[in-house]
Amino acid sequence: MTDLNEKLKLVAEYDGYEVGYLNGDIPAFKIHSASNYVAVGARLFYNTSYNQQIPVWQKVCKEAQPKFSSFMNFDFIKIEQKYYRALKYNTPLESFEILVQAIQFINKMEK
Repeated sequence: MTDLNEKLKLVAEYDGYEVGYLNGDIPAFKIHSASNYVAVGARLFYNTSYNQQIPVWQKVCKEAQPKFSSFMNFDFIKIEQKYYRALKYNTPLESFEILVQAIQFINKMEK
């Protein structure tokens, strides 16, 4: 997966949002409100904002812990270590790329 918009969509869907597009190409998300979907006119900033990214990372860890801790999946542990290093030393974009890898890993393991 190389397209930034596809990565943003993957993370937003994992985060529980329905993803749509503004002007045909700018990803935006929708939140479910009662029986109607309410469009949120904001772009997705997982790649530039830790405020959006870290809650998703927490969800990844919470979901991964019971699945992978019983047999200590070293592949996931490596991803985890890379993410924490990226948080400390790199930019939100670089840690976002690792977040995408973690979500892809979880999705692959669930299949």
